[in-house]
Amino acid sequence: MMFKNTINQLCSRCHMHSSKSMILNGIKVQRQLSSVHNTASLKRYNKLTQDQQLYLETIKRDYEKAVDSRSMKHSSMSEKFINKFHSLYEFYEEHCSILDNLSECHELLNDNEMKDLAASEIVNLNSDLTNCYDNILYEIEQSLQPAGGSIFLEIRSAAGGIESSVFAADLYKIYEAIALMKGYKWTVLNDDFQDAKSSLSQIIVEVAGPDVGSVFQFEGGVHRVQRVPFNDTRIHTSTVAVIVSSKPEDIKIEVLPDDMDITFTKSSGPGGQFGDSHLTKCCIHHKPSGLRVTSQVSRSAKDNKDDCVNKLKSALLQREVESRTSKANQNIKNQMKHGDRADKIRTYNYKAGTVLDHRYKVEVSNIGDYLTDSNKFMELHKKVSIAWQLQKLAEIANDLNVE
Repeated sequence: MMFKNTINQLCSRCHMHSSKSMILNGIKVQRQLSSVHNTASLKRYNKLTQDQQLYLETIKRDYEKAVDSRSMKHSSMSEKFINKFHSLYEFYEEHCSILDNLSECHELLNDNEMKDLAASEIVNLNSDLTNCYDNILYEIEQSLQPAGGSIFLEIRSAAGGIESSVFAADLYKIYEAIALMKGYKWTVLNDDFQDAKSSLSQIIVEVAGPDVGSVFQFEGGVHRVQRVPFNDTRIHTSTVAVIVSSKPEDIKIEVLPDDMDITFTKSSGPGGQFGDSHLTKCCIHHKPSGLRVTSQVSRSAKDNKDDCVNKLKSALLQREVESRTSKANQNIKNQMKHGDRADKIRTYNYKAGTVLDHRYKVEVSNIGDYLTDSNKFMELHKKVSIAWQLQKLAEIANDLNVE
């Protein structure tokens, strides 16, 4: 409920319609006198970290600029930015509005006639703020994710012999359960199951669905398990390598007119007097990439321009393909390493009953639940995701401060 509605309700109940303007004016004066106190009292409600706040304020500023640019039809990039950050912007605006209402209700706690209603409203607003905060965390995570609706998930047994193959099958089963819970399409491309799917040497799966990249993004790397195998009495340490890679999408190269500086000059070389006297040679400078291309294959300036644009698109396509290939190869290399026991991102320790993510220092207990219950596994994912998000936002905030 909005603050003004709260005032209206209270005035209506107390038959104080004539005093409404006096109440509001009194609140304005009180707010000026106690703004420092209110800011301090609301810190317990605002769960956003300083880095999250800076990131959201930057998004808010750029979003509003993009809206202005869209209204002036400056660039298609504005539309893409708006579509990507619309939900995050809306939730942050709601978050700020709730904090404002909380501040106003806190001011009413000093009023004997309004304090009970204000206290009740604070409880409701605090609940709304918690829901809004959860939505903001989710949207921040999504905003930091690369676009894409399909991934390749590869699981390979590594160090540890048979026990490694058994654990690879365990990971496969929990990943498949997560995909089923999320409603993802799960397509096995090739597999090397053994012993009625109780052990696994290698498998590659294509997983498709909304947000699939964010769900599995933290699984890429070497998983270490420490437990007693079914055929032994001693604790063994084994590893499994998991590789998560995005499914390549069709590359679309778009060249905007505003991104090109186009000039025409007189042609050089063979061509006779026509080339020497007409501006037919075309030169295009692509400002975002810095690429320059020229063409003088025709006596027509238009044909040379079209040829230039095609050359530019080909050059941009080649650059994008090389960039994606390099990133994909490095991504796989980083996830695989050597598959050694020391190259771990996560340790499943059955004796201690814990799962420890070494990258973000996140540890959970009741290990059996996390390898059999997809909901419990997603709780681990959420903890890791929050830790990753805070790290990522700190890096972004540092870059913004440097700039």
